[in-house]
Parts: sequence; structure tokens; C-alpha cells
Amino acid sequence: DNTGGDNTGDDTTTTPNCGSDKTLVNGKCCENDKVCGTGINQVCCGNGECQNGLCVAPDGTICAEGEIIFVDEYMVGYYYCCPEDSPGYSTDEERCCENDEVFFYSGGGYCCPPGTTSFAADDYCCPAGTVATSSEATGEERCCPIGSPGVADDGWTCCMPDEILVDGHCCSKDSTGYAEDENRCCTADEKLSNRHCCPKDSVGYASFDEKCCGSTDVLIEDNCCPAGTTTFSVTAMECCSPGDILIKDMCCPADSSGYGDDPSKGGSRCCTADEIVIDDNLDGFGTCCPVGSISVDKNGKCCATELVDGYCCPAGSTGYGLTVGTLDYRCCTANEVLVEGSAYNKFCCPAGSVDVAEDEGICCQEGTVAMGNDAGRDACCPIGSSGYTNLGVCCDSDEFISEEHCCPNTSSGYAWVEERCCDSSETVVGDGVCCPKDADYYDFEQDCCADANGDCV
Repeated sequence: DNTGGDNTGDDTTTTPNCGSDKTLVNGKCCENDKVCGTGINQVCCGNGECQNGLCVAPDGTICAEGEIIFVDEYMVGYYYCCPEDSPGYSTDEERCCENDEVFFYSGGGYCCPPGTTSFAADDYCCPAGTVATSSEATGEERCCPIGSPGVADDGWTCCMPDEILVDGHCCSKDSTGYAEDENRCCTADEKLSNRHCCPKDSVGYASFDEKCCGSTDVLIEDNCCPAGTTTFSVTAMECCSPGDILIKDMCCPADSSGYGDDPSKGGSRCCTADEIVIDDNLDGFGTCCPVGSISVDKNGKCCATELVDGYCCPAGSTGYGLTVGTLDYRCCTANEVLVEGSAYNKFCCPAGSVDVAEDEGICCQEGTVAMGNDAGRDACCPIGSSGYTNLGVCCDSDEFISEEHCCPNTSSGYAWVEERCCDSSETVVGDGVCCPKDADYYDFEQDCCADANGDCV
């Protein structure tokens, strides 16, 4: 006989030795006060107690004969009665699992088909040959084939056992990486470079050129450059020739003195070794100038002399202005003066000039001033002149302009019919006749009249 749990011979069955405070019930030791029923209906209440031959849960639930109590591990205080041979209670289906089903608890109870060995939170019961596998990216749990390296970052794709998980994607085992910008795995004869798959002999992927560089290229600033290249101009977006240096981010020969504007051709270039760069305060590049230059004028011209009003002029120049009567600018000579005209124009005029009659192209000498008329003409008139008529006459200071003629200030105006200025005792009447002041009209014979009848009576 086998007693007390001893094993003899080839018998591999072990009978538990429950001691005096427990009773063997259906192959398991049960506390004496939880043993309920008799014969084939004898059960171990486990999570409750036996009352009147039936299991009673802590909440007062009374189970039928032969049933035991299951407790909900998630919803504390919930108890369920199931047959003693049931593996558990499904809160998902609200039923007791059959004795050949497999019970899993994952936030609730689940009854799974026979042979189930694993439970995934998002796929539930995993069939034979699969196992619950979590996605590191999303935390989702899927039933994946045994040997799977994991779940892809999409949260639902299981990688196959003959694949590898690369940056959250399923790739073949010989893959060298996953190219995000191409959405594919690089093959064994490729390599991963800058989020792209390139041939293995490529030096890498150039983002600016949007291509894989060749095996003899040089990868500089994300650009494919010929072998021997050491620098790249981002401003010009070009590979510098071998031996070139960067000056202000432009490719220049190694003996260049700098980079600046070209005063003869326009644009910018590398300055030669026999030139210097002079700051022109224009675009930040400066200007390429011959050795010996000391400044750059407003026109971008290199100067060997000091600037005059911002321009290159010979020593002794008195200024930079227009030649009177033209639109040509030049340096004023030593025997000229710079005279300011209207609209901020400046002119080169003979010494002693004080003003400019621009319309006529005349420099006004001392004692005169430029005066204009209604016809858009001007002239140099003596200082104190009261005006310049459209007939081209400067009026004296004691005269005024009447009908484009100069008349004494005492005159009553110019009578063009008589071609004279009326004196102070006269008045200008009608079409231009001097009449006594009490006459307001004149007749067809040009006699002055004191009434409006048309005839002098």
C-alpha cells in the first residue's frame, strides 16, 4: 500500500499528507472547516465557509451542492459559484469555464479553448504555437508565433521568427536597417544612411542632392562632391575645387586675398593675390581693388585718393556735382565752387558763383539770385529784384509784374493796347486802355466813358 504520501515501486502518484487540521478533498488538502458535502459532492469551499453542507461566500451568496466559490481578483467583494471541477469564472462571458477550458485572469476572468497556453490583453486567448507579446512602442499585447522577436511599432503586426525587429519594423534577418524616408527595410547588399538605403559601397546619402553618393565621392554638408574635395559653399551650393578655401562661404583659390565686388564687371568674385579688399559699407563683401587703393566711392569705384562727397576726385577738388545745363556728374576743379540748386541738386560753377539758374543752365555770380517765371524759365537777376517776367525781364525792386511787364509800384497796371504802364492817375479799362480813374468803359473808338451805354455822350 501507498500511505501518507509515500511512493513505492514505479508509482509516480503522490498523495498529499494533509495532517490533522486539513482533509484531502479531490486530491487537494482543504481546511477542515471549509470541507462541504459528502461523497462525490464533497468540495472545498476555499474562499468561503461551509454551512449546512453548502459553501457560503463572505457576501452571503449560497452555492448549490457541489459548487465552490471563486473570488473576482479585480472587483473586490464579488464572488461566483461554479462546479468544483471548473477552472474559473469568466466575467467577460458571465459564465463558469468548462473543466476542459483554460482560465486566465487579465483585469477580469476569461475562459479559453483547450490547449491555450497564453493570454494577450488585446488578442485575448492565444492559440497553440503563439505567446502573448507586447509592443514596446504602444504597449499593446498580441498573440505572436513562438520565437517572434516582438510586435512592430504599429501595435498589431507580429514579426515572424525568421525576422528581426528594426526600429519598430519587421525586417528580414539579413537586413541592415530600416529607411524611414523610403518606408522599407534595407537589403543585405545595402546600408542605412541618413534614413535611406544606399549601395554598400556608397559613402552615404546626401540630403541636398537627394541621392546616394558614389563610392569615390566625398560627402560634405550633405552633398556629394568629387574625390579630393575638402570644402563646400552653402551660399553658392557648390563643391569647391580641390585646394580651394572658403572666404565668406565662397570657394576661392588658396592665394586669394579675399572676396568682394568687382567694380569693372559688376557682381562679386574672389580677389586676386595682387588685389586688396576695401570695405565699401554696401553689401558686407567689400570691393576688390588694386594695391594702393585707399577707398571705394559711392559708385563702387576704387580710389587712390581720399573721397570728396563720397566720390573719387583728384586732390584739390572742391566737390562733386552736375555740370550746369547737363545731367553729367563730375568732380569740381580747384577754381570752381559747389553750388546747391533746387531739389538738392549741386552744380560745379565758376568761383564766385552763389546760385544756379537751372533751366537756363547759368551759374549766378555774387550779387545775383536765380529767379523763375510762370513759363518755367529762370535767370540770374540782381538781388532785390521783384520777379522775372515770362518775356525774360528781371523787374527792379521798385517794380511789379503786370501783364508780363515790369511797371513802377505807383502804376495802376499795364495797358497792352497802348503798350505802356498806366500812371497813378489812370486806371486800366477793358481790353487794355489807360483811362482817367472816373472812367469805367470805353467805346468802339476807344474813347474813355463814364457810363455803360457803349458810346461816349
